[in-house]
Amino acid sequence: MRIRRPAGDVTDRVTLKILRLTNSNDFNPAIPEELRGAALTEAIVRAALDEPVETISRSFWPSERFPPILNEWLDRYEPDLVFIRSAAYWVSFESVPLRFERKLGWLGKWPAKVGNKIGSEPTIATNWLARRARRVAVRTIGGDTYFTPAAAAQHVEDMLRVIVTRESVVALVRGPGHTHNSAGTRSVYARAQRRNQAFEAELKAVCGRMRVAYVSAFSAAAASALSADDVHTVEGGERAFAEVEGPAIVKAWRGREENG
Repeated sequence: MRIRRPAGDVTDRVTLKILRLTNSNDFNPAIPEELRGAALTEAIVRAALDEPVETISRSFWPSERFPPILNEWLDRYEPDLVFIRSAAYWVSFESVPLRFERKLGWLGKWPAKVGNKIGSEPTIATNWLARRARRVAVRTIGGDTYFTPAAAAQHVEDMLRVIVTRESVVALVRGPGHTHNSAGTRSVYARAQRRNQAFEAELKAVCGRMRVAYVSAFSAAAASALSADDVHTVEGGERAFAEVEGPAIVKAWRGREENG
C-alpha cells in the first residue's frame, strides 16, 4: 500500500486518499460545502481512523464510455479507496423529455433538450408551478427511466472490473437512496420503489460475486427527505447519508487485508 504524506509533513502518518464517484448532490450550491456529504463523510472517516484523509469527488454518469475514463482517473489520482455512490435517480426517476427523445428520435431531441435544461435549473425546478407541470406531464404523457435495475447494476459492475485490476485499491459501493416520485402519485411511487429495491438487490449480487464491500443507503433515505425539486437531498439528508457512508468506508478500509 502506498504511503502518502501532506506537503511539508515530516511525520509518519499516512494519508488515506479516497476517490468519491458521486452525483450532483455533492455539488449542490443550495447547501454550504462544509455541510455536504463529501465533507461530512470525510470528517467521520478522519475521526475514526485518526489519520489524514483526502477526498477527490468526481461526478459521473453510467455509460459504456465511462470505464476508460475511470481508468484514467485511477492513474491520475492514485486513490487508496474508490467509493461509488449509486443513484436511485438512474432507475426511479421517470423523465418526460427522455420519453420524447426515445419515442421520436431526432424529432424528440429538441423538446428533450429544452425539458432537461428547465429541469436542471434550480430556480425553475424548485418552483411549485414548474413542479406541478412536470408531475402532470408524467401522469398524462408518461416518462422513461434512464436505466433498468439490471442495466444500471451492469454499469456499476463494469466500473468495478476496472477498479479490482488495481490490487492495492479498495472498492466500496453504496446502494441507491431516495426513490423519486416523478408524478407525485402512489402508483408511480410504488413502481419506482420496486425498481429501486430491484436495483439494490442487483448491486448486492454483483458485489457479492466480486467480493466488494457494499452498504445500503435505504436507512439514510428513510431518515431524510428530498428538496423542492424532487431530486436533491436536503441538508439534513446530507448528514444522514454521511452517517451511513463514513462508517462503511472505515469498515472497508480496516478490512482490506482480510478481504485481500
